[in-house]
Amino acid sequence: MKTESQKKHILEYLLTGCRMTGLDALRIAGCIKASNRISELRADGFAIKDAWKEVKTKFGTKRVKEYYL
Repeated sequence: MKTESQKKHILEYLLTGCRMTGLDALRIAGCIKASNRISELRADGFAIKDAWKEVKTKFGTKRVKEYYL
């Protein structure tokens, strides 16, 4: 999937009011490096915020970034 298409899918998802992690971006937009697309959207003028979120894995707890508008 091309960069612009990934950005479009990510932005559409965020505009629904949902929060997104990197794993969500992979599922929704086929984007492996969500932080790059988020940076590009911010540069385009979108006020995307982020926060750390703890998620449980089979190996313990991991912190991941969660993005939202």
